Amino acid sequence: MENTFTDKWTSFTKDTINASKELEDINSKVLDKVTESQISVSSALFEANTDFLENLGATKKYPDLLTTSNKLLNSYSEVFSIAATNAGDLLKTARSDYEEWVKKGIEKSVSAEFLNTPTPFKNNTSKTNTQKKAPK
Repeated sequence: MENTFTDKWTSFTKDTINASKELEDINSKVLDKVTESQISVSSALFEANTDFLENLGATKKYPDLLTTSNKLLNSYSEVFSIAATNAGDLLKTARSDYEEWVKKGIEKSVSAEFLNTPTPFKNNTSKTNTQKKAPK
């Protein structure tokens, strides 16, 4: 009986460790995508600023300055729009991955014989009466 309990407990802990590794993989994948997105946004903004500064040196009249400034604002708008779309896609993917991980964990725990079967334990309590005598 004790070996069965130990075997079930060992299997349960291995499943738990595997589940935590799966969660770590999901977290790493999400973090990698967030980092990649941040690098992409930073790079696009840097390019937009560089283009603006290069064109700013070439402007000689006020309307050219307005046109250059509008191009910068349009570039910013495009970069942030793409970033927001990518963030939404990332959230959908991450949500799906986390939902799948949770569902898998719930299915495993519900079907786990270890958690659903009561295991008898030995009763190691002593049956001797040790009543204290009242002081006289």
